[in-house]
Amino acid sequence: MEVLKQRVTVLTNQEVLSFLNAVKKEEDNKLTGAETLQVVNMRPANTTDIQLLVEETEERFPSEEELEKLITTITDCLPPPPKR
Repeated sequence: MEVLKQRVTVLTNQEVLSFLNAVKKEEDNKLTGAETLQVVNMRPANTTDIQLLVEETEERFPSEEELEKLITTITDCLPPPPKR
């Protein structure tokens, strides 16, 4: 696929694939495709940022630990967003 050969702004293809694979391995991946794309683009670093990107966060992530696990996955796989 031609898309995989192109660089995604400041992220490498490997970083994006690493994140997608990590999210896919989660027992109950609760992110939609659009939300996953937003997470890759925005790279939220705290639970407040996640709550702004994900609809119905309280229902889909009932415990704070689930949100923290998602934040850990994001920060482990993706570099912080560029400074504006």
